[in-house]
Amino acid sequence: MTVQDAIRVAFQEEMRRDPRVILMGGDVTTSFSGLTAGLVDEFGAKRLVDLPTAEGAMAGMAAGAAMVGLRPVVDFGNLGFSLTGMDQITNEAPKVHYKFNAQISVPLVFLYLYSSPGWGAHHDQAIYAVLGHMPGMKLVVPGTPADARGLVKAAIRDDNPVSVCVAQEVVSTTGPVPETDGIVAIGSANVLREGDDVSVFASGAMVQRALRAADAMQTRAVSVEVVDLRSLVPLDWETLTRSARKTGRVIVYDHGYFTCGFAPTIAAGIQERVFSFLKAPVLSLAALDVPMPYSVPLANEIVPTTARLVSAIEQSLNADPSATLDHRHQYLCC
Repeated sequence: MTVQDAIRVAFQEEMRRDPRVILMGGDVTTSFSGLTAGLVDEFGAKRLVDLPTAEGAMAGMAAGAAMVGLRPVVDFGNLGFSLTGMDQITNEAPKVHYKFNAQISVPLVFLYLYSSPGWGAHHDQAIYAVLGHMPGMKLVVPGTPADARGLVKAAIRDDNPVSVCVAQEVVSTTGPVPETDGIVAIGSANVLREGDDVSVFASGAMVQRALRAADAMQTRAVSVEVVDLRSLVPLDWETLTRSARKTGRVIVYDHGYFTCGFAPTIAAGIQERVFSFLKAPVLSLAALDVPMPYSVPLANEIVPTTARLVSAIEQSLNADPSATLDHRHQYLCC
């Protein structure tokens, strides 16, 4: 199954299971993205609701619907569109449960596609760290079909707002999906590949790149452990620290920007928790702090590539604390 089909199946299964689940968005009936294709034929226009392109209104209507007993899923399309609805998405929906002393829950899912190569500065960006910065919002980034289905189902059943961010690069990725319910617990990482020399923590589209880098290093007799974060808020610190203790070398490999991003945040958390086990500084490998261009070759210079990850692994093995990665604190100007 592809990631696209896995998400659609998750919607279908949850809508059959729970009549309170509804889908909302700018294009959920005809579904340009394919994530909700054909569902209106089974569930009707009362449970798949097309809304005007006004993201603040979408998020506000969904939050209100969740507060009175429905379980809405809002398909925003591209993650960049979230910025125009940020007050409702991050300043209202995640805080209601706290402000009303747990008397009200907001079981709401925001679904986004992110990083569409060649689509320019508004569409081709992985800015999910903005969503993760607000307490009360959970954040998951699936990288495989099984995780896409399992995390979407978990998000729909959760009583808190959950943002599901799916990289455009992985939408057509194929893989096995269990015939069982297949729920993936939010807050659980997954060790995809065991290793002894270096740990690489990745999510979304970076997972397959990390696996390719591990393959490349294996030919040099270097054993790389690849951990799929899956959930960014909350993080599975138990799995991450266990891996860090095991290998003593850690690289956090993130699609998002370096400054105020998940890469340095996780790196700092590992450094604080397992400092005495480390054989080298924890490295953060993230996108350059520059808007994404339309040019795909230029964009590939900004997003951390597999080759750049291989270089970071080599640096970690050399354990030279004076060396720095070329992505850090680097800004490009026009």
